[in-house]
Amino acid sequence: MEDLLGRLLETAEDIVLMRDVPALNSDQVSFAVPLRGKLAREVFDESLTHDRGLPEFQRYWSFDKSSGHIKGLSVYLGTRLDSRVLRPEGLRMLGVRELQSLGGKGKLADGFWRDAGIVVYSAGTPNLNTARALCQKGVEGELDLPLIWGFSDLDYVPKDGGVGIVSIENPQRVILGEEAVKVLEDIEAYQGNKKGACRLSRGGGGDWGADWVVFADSDAGCLVDWVCGEATREKLLQAYNGLSERVYGDQIEELQTKRDSSRHEFLAELDR
Repeated sequence: MEDLLGRLLETAEDIVLMRDVPALNSDQVSFAVPLRGKLAREVFDESLTHDRGLPEFQRYWSFDKSSGHIKGLSVYLGTRLDSRVLRPEGLRMLGVRELQSLGGKGKLADGFWRDAGIVVYSAGTPNLNTARALCQKGVEGELDLPLIWGFSDLDYVPKDGGVGIVSIENPQRVILGEEAVKVLEDIEAYQGNKKGACRLSRGGGGDWGADWVVFADSDAGCLVDWVCGEATREKLLQAYNGLSERVYGDQIEELQTKRDSSRHEFLAELDR
């Protein structure tokens, strides 16, 4: 997909700066943009070219032509979308902090749930294999439990005719230990007695849950309608100027026409 990030910024209906989510590069800023229409369709179609025959990728996953949105999501579908489609283009799925920020700004359509990744409470059940794999990565990096693992730090491997969820080589955005507990408490989703690995999801009314154990579930009640990225101040300002021109250009031209007409009338009356 050629310069998806650039094309998203050039045609963005909105640009939200994610100041609460530090960019990995010091000269860049994190942002979120809507994903819909033609580019959403391209993203959806590209996702279907990756391991489509595996059973975990045959759950509900659809492009809604009427709304222009991708619908459906699961841990597996989200990991594939991020790792195979978005990440190579410098983009990523929303994590818990991005969803919190967009929800607080009233940017998320009501009535649809959204996945934010995985919470790992221990190296046990449910989802034993995933919990073990992510805990092992955490041990290597001396990370304290619980761990909040967003899609941007996850990968998958074909395994025994299915899909195994694993960490990327160098995870960058894992939220861990006391900080993870605080994040979960802030969204009223902390489960102190839970074990294993569970989905972290935001419900359609803004409620959160961190105890959903079925990684494969997906239905039309989920939207993939925003994505995140990082860009320089100059690139974001250029994108915002283009957005302003698209949104306000006609209004500005109309006001300028009215101003010029009023001025001519005033001068004509003044010179009589």
